[in-house]
Amino acid sequence: MRTSFTNKGIALFVALALLFLLSATVITVFLTAYNHTNATENLSRRMRAVMFAEAGLNYARWQLRNDSSYSGDVFSAGSGVLSDLPAGSGWNMTITVDDYPASGGKRIRSKVDYPKAAVIP
Repeated sequence: MRTSFTNKGIALFVALALLFLLSATVITVFLTAYNHTNATENLSRRMRAVMFAEAGLNYARWQLRNDSSYSGDVFSAGSGVLSDLPAGSGWNMTITVDDYPASGGKRIRSKVDYPKAAVIP
């Protein structure tokens, strides 16, 4: 009795297809983890910038209590309010204080520029 096999070599193609699917799944998982890591780092940097901006506002309020003619400051990483950051890391803060005519008081603005891609300790 003779049996004819028309499916010769099909196991090789099935194995290659499964290997391709497994590889695609692993690549997708790694890329997703990488993207989540970048998003988390960006959020962390942004939140740190917001905290430094709020610290700049508090610093300006403190300066105004001591000197009513205070008009603002510019800080770079490693100095003043940003002293806990390494110098040259790209972080800068600008504090401006000007008269606010509508209320007769002062307007305080604090702006923080931070690196978008550098890893900050």
